[in-house]
Formats: sequence, C-alpha cells, structure tokens
Amino acid sequence: MWSTSGIAIIGVTPIGRATVATLSLNNEFITITRTFWVAAGWWPPAVAD
Repeated sequence: MWSTSGIAIIGVTPIGRATVATLSLNNEFITITRTFWVAAGWWPPAVAD
C-alpha cells in the first residue's frame, strides 16, 4: 500500500512490513526521488481502467 503522499510504501501485513524493511523500499534515496516525482506529476503512475 502507498502512503497518502505517494512517497512511501507501507506494509499492511507482518510479511509486507518485513518485505519493505528487508528490501529497503523506503530508503532515503528513493523517498527523496519519489518526492521530486510527485512534485513533477510523474508519480504515482496513472491507473488504467
């Protein structure tokens, strides 16, 4: 699940939280990068119907 800002990935289940932590899906580099992507309108990607 994505945070409401679209910058961080939130693990909903214990396995999900462990996956986010183990793979460092919210490391400092990517969260800063996602912040710029959100500001530029590139993130989150459009959802196809």
